[in-house]
Amino acid sequence: MTLRVQAVHPDAGLFPRTKLFALRLLADSVPGGPVTADSLTEESAGGAVTSVEVSDVRNSPFDEAAALRGVERTLRDRGLDPGDRDTWDRAFGEEWAAFWDDPARVPSARYAIRLTSPKWLRNVRPSSGWDSTAYG
Repeated sequence: MTLRVQAVHPDAGLFPRTKLFALRLLADSVPGGPVTADSLTEESAGGAVTSVEVSDVRNSPFDEAAALRGVERTLRDRGLDPGDRDTWDRAFGEEWAAFWDDPARVPSARYAIRLTSPKWLRNVRPSSGWDSTAYG
């Protein structure tokens, strides 16, 4: 199983390379499913995941200050004035949201996960995507 993982909270740190994180990612593919990410342990992950390889890491570690400067530069290039707070703040929010919608700019990594059982892939389809609260 190969996943492309995008971080939306890059202040949480680098991409974990643990079996527990990998299994939590997969558990989150079934919202409200029989296994919740929080119920998993190192022991259960060790019994379910054979290996985890992380590759093709992009934009990590994330430089938030540089990203913010880039958004501000874009707004100035569009002729917006930071002194016009309402217009600036609205445009900044839109541009910042667009930043996080662009997979080429956000922190991401490829996870190759080998499992002991196909049961963990029951609800995962090619090209499917889901939000996850997986951590370390």
